[in-house]
Amino acid sequence: MTNQTAKIELPPKIADLFGKSLRYRCCYGGRGSGKTRSFAKMAAVYGYAHGTNNRDGVILCAREHLNSLEDSSFREISGAIQSEPFLAAYYEIGENFIRSYDGRIRFIFAGLRRNVDSIKSKAKVLVAWVDEAENVTENAWQKLLPSVREEGSEIWVTWNPESPDSATHKRWRVNPPDSCETVSVNWQDNPWFPDVLNKERINDQKKRPLIYPHIWEGDFIQQRKGALWTQGLIDKSKVQRGYEGGYTRIVVGIDPAVTSNKDSDETGIIVAARGKNDNFYILEDASGRMSPDQWASKAVDMYHRYEADRIVAEVNNGGDLVQSLLKSIDTHVPFRAVRASRGKLVRAEPVAALYEQGRVFHVGDFTELEKQLVFFNGDNQFSPDRLDALVWAITDLKQSSGQVHWRIS
Repeated sequence: MTNQTAKIELPPKIADLFGKSLRYRCCYGGRGSGKTRSFAKMAAVYGYAHGTNNRDGVILCAREHLNSLEDSSFREISGAIQSEPFLAAYYEIGENFIRSYDGRIRFIFAGLRRNVDSIKSKAKVLVAWVDEAENVTENAWQKLLPSVREEGSEIWVTWNPESPDSATHKRWRVNPPDSCETVSVNWQDNPWFPDVLNKERINDQKKRPLIYPHIWEGDFIQQRKGALWTQGLIDKSKVQRGYEGGYTRIVVGIDPAVTSNKDSDETGIIVAARGKNDNFYILEDASGRMSPDQWASKAVDMYHRYEADRIVAEVNNGGDLVQSLLKSIDTHVPFRAVRASRGKLVRAEPVAALYEQGRVFHVGDFTELEKQLVFFNGDNQFSPDRLDALVWAITDLKQSSGQVHWRIS
């Protein structure tokens, strides 16, 4: 390594992890721990140290799913470089690349699900950092690890745990290899935990106590007693591509929040399709905390992007507000308003039955939606807005077949 020194500030637990000689450095925990930002900075530091010691190589930044640079650690790495003058002077950052000015070090961003075989051909991987690693399969681990074979190379793993059955948990926490250390880091371990995130944390602690331990404390997602969906059922629904035979209809389902209050529930926005094979495909989850104008604009954008047939939305709490918001953006958007007079459990049961029949498929990564599915048992302790939007969308698609097996009421 170079003899030059620089002071790098990291959360103490992460600083201790990097203060040891290890091949494998692993860190898990909840939101706000600083683990992703810290590992991004250290990836840039390691690249700098190798490059200034006249060593050529690649810093590989991988995730299970990566469809574009927006899904990668690109922005985190870029921000880390720009935060340190000596790193900013060493690296060149373009729209779709990061490399050292001396040409010795370059960053590669890859998705393991689709590209793990090609990674084996990447020359001179000095560091392989796998972020958001919870869903990385054992097959991917088995292919990736032997590919990182340069002398002194390292493998770093960061994730928020979801299941004790995951390949990542078993490999790095239950039965770790030699020269490996795995640490738990959460919000309270981050000296720079921001006040704005603490307000979010407290809000989740008060209003979403069932999911709070997973989101903020790094605990597993707990399967709730009486939940309509199980993790196994969800796992079986995941696919990489939609139905190649085409779709008969596509709809955008909305469960809207009708206020701009920052503590209001999310707005659920789910794009779903019915295949010509009579199965159902979840294409996108565009949900989030947004103002009414923002979610209306988002829903209309989804309608046009997918060339959907219409938008279907619950209007119990918003009256004509939902339709007027959508029409203010595009007067030609077909819209169906539905009113929920029965409980969420009654509405959701037929959709859960389709999952059990193997007729619903998740095309891509729907982590937040899936968390709501495995928590939902019909009580009112949290608001499953994404799930509600999913139910409205699939129910509308089901009714459109000409054989109405159930009605929204």
